[in-house]
Amino acid sequence: MNVWPLAPGTNSSYSVYEDSGVSVDYQRGVFARTPIKAAQTPGPNSDTLRVEIGPVEGSYPGMPQTRGYELRLPADWPPAAVTVNGVAIKRAGPTGKGGWSFEGNTLTTVIPVPRLSVAAKVTVEVRHAPGSTVRRLELDGFAGAMTRLRGAYDAVHQTWPVSDPPDVLIDAMQTGDRLSYHPEDAQQEIARFHDLLPKVHAAITGIRATFAPRMEEYAKRLMASNWRPATTDMEAQKQRRLDAVDRAERMVAEACK
Repeated sequence: MNVWPLAPGTNSSYSVYEDSGVSVDYQRGVFARTPIKAAQTPGPNSDTLRVEIGPVEGSYPGMPQTRGYELRLPADWPPAAVTVNGVAIKRAGPTGKGGWSFEGNTLTTVIPVPRLSVAAKVTVEVRHAPGSTVRRLELDGFAGAMTRLRGAYDAVHQTWPVSDPPDVLIDAMQTGDRLSYHPEDAQQEIARFHDLLPKVHAAITGIRATFAPRMEEYAKRLMASNWRPATTDMEAQKQRRLDAVDRAERMVAEACK
């Protein structure tokens, strides 16, 4: 289940419906609902999200008696601490198992909850560093920017051998991977990411400014070479690469907005 960021002092509630799926008994009230509640502590330094799951309400034939969950918290800072029913959950190791993990490209905390009786309430508390909630604006658009940077990288790669993705683009694009490995460095990584974006834009703009003459020079060399395949459509190759560099420039510009 996904729980999106809440403003301080606000809450949200959901209900997961289920029935047997093999009869119309649901029309007579034979079904179950699992309530889900989420609340963000109030105040400017509100740093704790509390999620309550269950206990199940109602029943139906064949209903599971135990259930595990995967709680996903997108678009937020990584937690400082996580508890499930009051028991501290450590961060997962290199295998990604045995605790909570952080998906850096989408800034999503993933918390596995072991199978428990559906008749029991599950309480998950996620504590962030003080002041994290008011700094969420720094995260706005990050996931979309990462998607566009990867698209820009792929586009520039398609212009080879006329051009290659610049190092600064690769550096910015790898921010999400670094966050996955070291979520404890999130504040420094996000600040550095914002510093890199204008440099990425300048690098791609520079490539675009000189690309056409370099493309022409490459085409001349290729046409004069002995190893060029007879079926080479040079005009099509030129246009494909020009379209790719234009696409890269557009994607980077969108990432910088």
